[in-house]
Order: sequence, then structure tokens, then C-alpha cells
Amino acid sequence: MGNVTGDYSEENQRTFSPKGLEQVAGIVEKLKAHHFDHIMVSPTHRTRQTILPYLKAHGLTAEIWPEVEECCCDLRGNASPARVIPQGDPVIIEEDEALYFRIREDGSIRYAPGDDAEGVAQIFKARDEVLKRFGQSGQSVLIVTHSCTGSRIMEALLGIKPAGRFAPANAAVTHLRQETNGVFRLVLFNDEPFEQRYYWKHADGRDALPGRPLRLSLIPRFVAQQSDQEYRVAWRLSDSKRQHVTSGAETFRPAGGSDGEILSIELPTESADYGQMWSLNTRLYSGDKLLHSWQHSILFPSYLSLAGSWKIKDGDEPAWAATDFDDGAWTETLVPGGWEADALPGYDGTAWYRISFSVPDDMRARWGDQPLAVAFGAVDDADETFLNGERIGQSGTFPPEKTTAWDRPRVYEFDSALLSDKNTLAVRVSDWEGGGGVWKGPVAVGPASELKRVTGVE
Repeated sequence: MGNVTGDYSEENQRTFSPKGLEQVAGIVEKLKAHHFDHIMVSPTHRTRQTILPYLKAHGLTAEIWPEVEECCCDLRGNASPARVIPQGDPVIIEEDEALYFRIREDGSIRYAPGDDAEGVAQIFKARDEVLKRFGQSGQSVLIVTHSCTGSRIMEALLGIKPAGRFAPANAAVTHLRQETNGVFRLVLFNDEPFEQRYYWKHADGRDALPGRPLRLSLIPRFVAQQSDQEYRVAWRLSDSKRQHVTSGAETFRPAGGSDGEILSIELPTESADYGQMWSLNTRLYSGDKLLHSWQHSILFPSYLSLAGSWKIKDGDEPAWAATDFDDGAWTETLVPGGWEADALPGYDGTAWYRISFSVPDDMRARWGDQPLAVAFGAVDDADETFLNGERIGQSGTFPPEKTTAWDRPRVYEFDSALLSDKNTLAVRVSDWEGGGGVWKGPVAVGPASELKRVTGVE
């Protein structure tokens, strides 16, 4: 109920939503085809209650492991592990759980990591404990944990930095298998057989623009697992009228543990126009076998991107919305990115973002008098947005109500007459747990219809 309401009180943390109860009820059936030699579970009450019906149905006992408790949702794996992890409260098994849970001999105290180094240390300790007790044993082990922790333990076992590239779903099964050479392979992910996926990424990080070629990089969506096979990727570029522009193909061999560029290509997109959407249809082959096909849409935006360096300050003053307010002493932060990553680490509360921008004359001429908008891919948890001192939109509600809209895109429309030669965008944001701020793009101003299409807002 904490995720549903945005209120992470102790009561809500211990209470399942109707959807949560439905998911828990389905676990007994979902796991009936499996046999586990050992079951380890996070100390968190909701995690124990998630697996309890399965334990009761089969008369099993799970061992509580402090290392797999929820942590590290903001962790990007760049810190070196701390030598010591702070300890928190003791693990307590409640009376109705006593037959089905036991505390590991050296696991009676919960961990309480307070920074990235301590979070990395907890993840690596979880990995090391798993390998020490079960590595190369041939045993089947069930880890009942949380999405953030689970993602990073998976990465640690796969040999890549714990950055959270996976998103384990509630009450879903993910399966890693250790082979005889010690390497782990991902077999099942969120109840589905795992198949490697790739995607195209703009090599220079910029939007596609008419009048210049576009360079794309092929990137593995998860982790490029080791393979002795050569893969072949073939593509076909079509313009906005679905007419053929160019085709090509390349071969490559995935490198184990790599999460970087596999290969890069340059596409002749000089003839594109603003607002057009081109498509790159791609097929991935192993020999003659088609492994994966997908379509990559290439937008040549007529909007103005506002991604980059913004100003930020913790606190809450209505005067900070004004165009003429002096924010010269404020801290710089990267948007999108979330303030925990740079300017305000560990901060929960209210803060303001500000940026000044001008719209090029030729871009304003293309926009004309059509409705305009400011767009954000997502803001954690609630925001109130002002353009040139005028309030243009809000998502979520601020304390004390605290209704979160942390994962919803925003498109705030305004009349084109509100724009000036120099403009100021001010965004009031409240975050009450975990990461905070403008964490997802696009971050842009431009035609409302195009920004709605890009963000998926109706």
C-alpha cells in the first residue's frame, strides 16, 4: 500500500493492496513445478508474508538473510565497497511465522547502509554468501527479495557492476544458472525465457537533426553474455513516407560482461525535416536463425530540448518561481538525472529547479500559434511547474497529502503568447522517500501535440 498511496508509513509497508494480495495468492501455483534445496528471504515483513503461503502449502522453512533486504535503489555501482556496513534493528520473527522462518546463525541483525559504498558492500556480501554456501553445489536456491536489491544481486552474480539495469517484477520468478566454469547465465526473467535484446542509441547523445547524418550505436539491453557465435544485424532505413532510404548489415561477436557499444553505424538522414518520424527496421540473426527483430523510431524533433545543466536549491519559497529571481548562488544539477545523483544526495523534502532559455527565431516561426507545452518524462514524487512566473501545471500532491506521481510523464500546455525572448522555467518538487527530482526525459518545450506523442500522454 505504500507504493499505491505514496505514504510509506509502517502500517502501509505491512499491508498489501488488492493487486498485491492477488499476486501473493498466485505464488503457490507459480512455484509448484520447482524444487528448492534452500529458501532465503529478506527480513522485511511484506517479503516474509509474500512467501508464507508457499511455505505453509509445502511445510517448508525459509532462512532469513539480512543481506537480501531492500536497499540500493539509487545505486549505480560506481563506489568501492565499504569495509563495514552499519547495522540496524534486530530481526524479529512474529508468532504466526515461527514455524516457517528461522534466523541464520550469523544473521540476527539487519543492515542499514547509508551511502553507495555501504550499499555496494551489502550487495557484494549477498553475492559472496550465496557463492560460499551454494556455489558449484548443484543445489536449487530460492532468494525472496526486492526489485532494487534483486536486480543488483543478479548483476553481481553475472559479473557486472550493480547499477540496476534489470527490473524484477512483483511476485515474478527470475532464474540464474551457474555453469561448470562458474559463469552464471540468465535463463528466466520475470516468468519468461530470457533472450538477449539489443537497441539502437544515438552515439553522440543528441537528438536527430535535419541536415546532418545520424550515428547510432548498437547496445545490449541487459548484459552481453559470452558467446562464441557471430551474430549478424541487418537494418533498413525508411523515411516518414515509408520510402526506402538505405540498407546495411554487420556481423559482431558479443563480449561477456560488456554493457557498452557493440558496433556503430552512420545513416544518411540529411534530407529529413523537422517533426518527421523515420524508422529503422532491424533483424538479428545467428547463422540463418532470426533471433530478434524490432523497429527503432527516429524523431527529428521540432521541440527544444532543455536537458542539461539546471540550477537547484533545497527548501521551499514561492518567490523562487519569479522570472527575475537571482539564482546565481544555487547549485548546478544534471536534468534529467534526479537530485540524489549529484546536487542533493540523500535528501528527502522539497526543492526547486530553475533554468533560463531562449527559443531560436526559426524554431518559434515553425511553432507558429499552435498550443505549446513543457514536458518531463517523470518527476519523483510531485511537482508544480511555472513558466515565466505563471503556474502551468501540477502532478501529484504535496505534503501533508502526499500523492505520488513519481513515474508519470507530464505535458503542461500553455499559450504561445507566454513565451518571451528570454524565459525562465521553475519547477517545485517534493520527494519523500528514495530518489527524488526530474529523473527521466524528455525534458523539453515545444508543440504540445508532438510532446504528447513522444511521452505517450493522451
